[in-house]
Amino acid sequence: MKVVLLLGEAATVHPDGTVSILRAGITHVWGPTLPISLIGALVVKIDADASESGHPHTVEVRVIDADGKDIAPRIKGNFQVGAGGGSSTIILSFQMAFPKYGAYDFSTIINGMKYDSIGVRVAPPPQAKGDNK
Repeated sequence: MKVVLLLGEAATVHPDGTVSILRAGITHVWGPTLPISLIGALVVKIDADASESGHPHTVEVRVIDADGKDIAPRIKGNFQVGAGGGSSTIILSFQMAFPKYGAYDFSTIINGMKYDSIGVRVAPPPQAKGDNK
C-alpha cells in the first residue's frame, strides 16, 4: 500500500478520480497571536494492489505537537480495496487552532502502521527586510 498526504487550502475530488487542490503543499502557518487558526483540507491518496483487496482496512488521521500529544480529535474510518486493487482519495476539510508556536505533524495510519506524514511549522510572521521591531 502506498499513501500520499497533501495539505492545502481546499480540495475537491472529480468524477474521473482526479483531485483539484488549492494552495497545495502548506508546510508553514504564520500568525501574530496565539492560537493560530488554519482552515484547510488534508488530501489522503491511497494506492493498493490486489493482495490488499477483500477485507476492510482501518484508517486514522492524527495531528500531534512536538511532544507527541494530539491537538485535534483523531479521525478514524474504514475502507475496502476493490478486487484487483485500486486508488482511493479521502479529503478532510477542517478548521483548527494551533495552541502554540512550534512543530506539528499530520499523519496517516493504516491498519495500525504510520504511512505518511506532513510536518507543519507554526511561527510568528516573518519580519519584512528593514523592519527593526
